[in-house]
Amino acid sequence: MRTFGVILMIFLVVVFVGGAIPLGKASLFERIDAAVGSDSLMTLHYRVFFFLYKGDREVNKTGEQLKVFQDKPIGIDNKGKYRQLDDASKY
Repeated sequence: MRTFGVILMIFLVVVFVGGAIPLGKASLFERIDAAVGSDSLMTLHYRVFFFLYKGDREVNKTGEQLKVFQDKPIGIDNKGKYRQLDDASKY
């Protein structure tokens, strides 16, 4: 059982280091995936350490929702108001 724990820890460390630590502009797994022509190593990294990237996804999702909220008028009435504002800004 101890051997299994050691092997699991070594596997997790290799997957983390290979996907998270950049060598230049890309991580080791990204470079290997680019050379091989697949995305399996980075997919493995993201699946094992999904909890590390959950916050990034939430921030990106919130940013996208904010952009949609700012760009899209709210309700039916606002379209006319936005047109009035655009017309007023031309003068």
